[in-house]
Amino acid sequence: MAALITALSVYKRASREQRHMLRLGMLSFAAFVIVSFSLYGCGGAVSSGVQPPATATNVPPPAATGSATLSWAAPLTNVDGTPLTALGGYKVYYGNAPGVYTSVDVGPVSSCELGGLTKGQMYYFTVTAYDANGNESDYSTVVSKIIG
Repeated sequence: MAALITALSVYKRASREQRHMLRLGMLSFAAFVIVSFSLYGCGGAVSSGVQPPATATNVPPPAATGSATLSWAAPLTNVDGTPLTALGGYKVYYGNAPGVYTSVDVGPVSSCELGGLTKGQMYYFTVTAYDANGNESDYSTVVSKIIG
């Protein structure tokens, strides 16, 4: 509290520029005091008489992540053999079990990189094409990869 009173008395005698700098300092000081008071009694030096939990042991580190790069050839015809003229794009499906997928619409590109995959895990991938009307093809051949 004495520091705040001293700061206020210095503030009254300061120039305009100095007052601006002091206001910034007092705001920082006030923020420090508020944070300090909000942390008081949250396991710091003050004891509530309750024993703190033991240090956690055998906690696995966060899983490392990797990626997979996929590429495919663009289809040239529809299922009925007619020329494909209105290709809209592709959806990539991936997951840890065949048939249990998350999808990502990658648009009209013929390759993509999927990141954030857990290293050491097996992933299954397949791709579909869709036309301008939203009609989607069947899955391509499913491929798999252990993320390294």
